[in-house]
Amino acid sequence: MSDTWSSLMWLPGTLLGVGIGLLGAFIGVQASRERLRRGAVRLMLAAAAVSAIFVLAGVAALAAGWPRGLWYGLLLPGVIGSVAVGANLPVVMKRLREQPVRSD
Repeated sequence: MSDTWSSLMWLPGTLLGVGIGLLGAFIGVQASRERLRRGAVRLMLAAAAVSAIFVLAGVAALAAGWPRGLWYGLLLPGVIGSVAVGANLPVVMKRLREQPVRSD
């Protein structure tokens, strides 16, 4: 069982990384439109929550004595996602407050 799970643990990190990358593209393109500003911040908060869930799942797997491939595959993308989103959230919120709304 652990061999099967260990061989698939690249998947959560990949999906989280792609999701955060798409989120960054969305924010960069759409945040200048007034009605999408709140949505951009909400999506960042959701990404931070998902990253925190990955961290908690990784810590729980480590505490339960699961193989390294399992807890590491959850903990690493969770920590990276939490740091990336957490560090950029105040910057994005500040820029959205400062930036004038375009009409197009």
